[in-house]
Amino acid sequence: MMRLFLSVGLAAAFIGCSADAPQSGMNREMELGAQAADPLVVSTTRGQVRGKMDKGVPAFLGIPFAKPPVGERRFRTPEPLDQNWEGVRDATHYGSACLQLMPQKSSLGSEDCLYLNVFTPPNAAVSGAKKKVMFWLFGGGLTAGAGDQDLIFNGTGNLYHGATFALEQDTVVVTINYRLGELGFTAHPALSAEDPHGSSGNYGILDQIAALQWVHDNIANFGGDPNQVTIFGESAGAVSVGLLLVSPLASGLFSAAIMESGGIGVAPREHRYNQGKDVVTREGCALAKDIPACLRSRPGIDFLNPGGNGLFITDLFVNLIHEGHMWWLWYGPNVDNYVFTGDPYTTMREGRHNKVPLIVGHNAQEAALVPYLGTDLASYELAISAVGGPFAADIKKMYPYFNPFPNGRQAVIDAGTDVIFACDERRVARNALKGGTPAVYRYVWTHGYRPPHVLSALEGAFHAAEFPFIWNTTDAFLYPQTSAEQLLGTRARTYWTHLVDGNPNLAGLPEWPKYDLKDEKTLVLDTSVSTVNNPRGAYCDYFDKALNQY
Repeated sequence: MMRLFLSVGLAAAFIGCSADAPQSGMNREMELGAQAADPLVVSTTRGQVRGKMDKGVPAFLGIPFAKPPVGERRFRTPEPLDQNWEGVRDATHYGSACLQLMPQKSSLGSEDCLYLNVFTPPNAAVSGAKKKVMFWLFGGGLTAGAGDQDLIFNGTGNLYHGATFALEQDTVVVTINYRLGELGFTAHPALSAEDPHGSSGNYGILDQIAALQWVHDNIANFGGDPNQVTIFGESAGAVSVGLLLVSPLASGLFSAAIMESGGIGVAPREHRYNQGKDVVTREGCALAKDIPACLRSRPGIDFLNPGGNGLFITDLFVNLIHEGHMWWLWYGPNVDNYVFTGDPYTTMREGRHNKVPLIVGHNAQEAALVPYLGTDLASYELAISAVGGPFAADIKKMYPYFNPFPNGRQAVIDAGTDVIFACDERRVARNALKGGTPAVYRYVWTHGYRPPHVLSALEGAFHAAEFPFIWNTTDAFLYPQTSAEQLLGTRARTYWTHLVDGNPNLAGLPEWPKYDLKDEKTLVLDTSVSTVNNPRGAYCDYFDKALNQY
């Protein structure tokens, strides 16, 4: 969300990579002529790309935004592209997903994965338009996912296809890849020692910043406005949005932010160092003279650790309260005094964050995504102990077990939803306002899936239930929307797209009141829209006090 002047080395490097010698007028005219002749050919700072029509919109796929982080570039800050490619680069196929472990314990993707995709309204790239830009960060626990998520379980369609946003909202959409798991977040003293900023373990977030810098330098040629960029994401993507809000390196690169089902968390460096030391030991590098070189000599697949990689939802319910708040992610960033300078909530509360209009919210039954959670008393006891840790006794009183079904399960769903999502999301909203964020809008998504569809078995608005409606990609689930559901999605997309104006409300939309610290008005997003004050407030008051997080 904002200024062009960046005070940090990474952003300066990426600005520098696009600040080549000025093109001659003749060369520029030739490029403009090529675009006029073919609206699917667009110029970037490193050469031209040719896209394709995809679901009615021009799509430019698999564009590199940094050098491949392979070989000597593994476990390093992403490096800007420094050479132009020859001719017109094919941009009709998605780039590889970043290397990750699948639920079936097989691998997916490669280390050569720093690619992004751009979807534009028809003719936006050749009209000199300045469209709003929506920049998407996918979820997956920072260990899984991609900018072209095609339901890795059955490959029925891309959940993040930008056609509806581009056509309906007249906006440019960007989706990206970023490094995951150990390859994206391994921190170690030896890796920090070789870095000019003394940083290690924040590579995945640095990838996101590099992609934002690419957008700043290139998106105008695609018809987008670099001064109207909204970053949005779900789950770990929402966590990533929150992290960009508190990173000084992202200053000036976006103008609004949306967090769907995620708080903000940055672990202390020593915690991530201990994880990194485990990685080094496992790879047989602990006694190596040059630990970074030893790590770079290993095959990438060695860093797919079954303990932390993959879509294993049970990981979300282990050691949550024990550690604090949203840095429970198995792998994730650390406070390195470069990418992150301290606790994110303190950073926000003290106004040392990127102050842009913000939407933040959660789903009403986030924890219902665990379909195999039992309803018997033993399952309840086990789950509450996992979620509650040292506070389990209090949590049992707050979320008591009742028979018959589904009350035992529902108690755990409510507890998990509050602990992991609703209360951390409220902390974001409150601290953002205290720190001077110009406008905050909070929501609760309550809409689920209709039976007999298989997703209806997950009981209500489970984790991630909202984004296929927002992207209008429920067809990937073979789920036909009703007209009321289509209207819900349209309303959400309209709110989301126009937040960058400072106020998401447009004529014809249900009024979304600003969030404040007095009434804490929150929009309820469903086929019928309403407002509530301070949802889950009494429960979150307890957790704020228990965790010493405000």
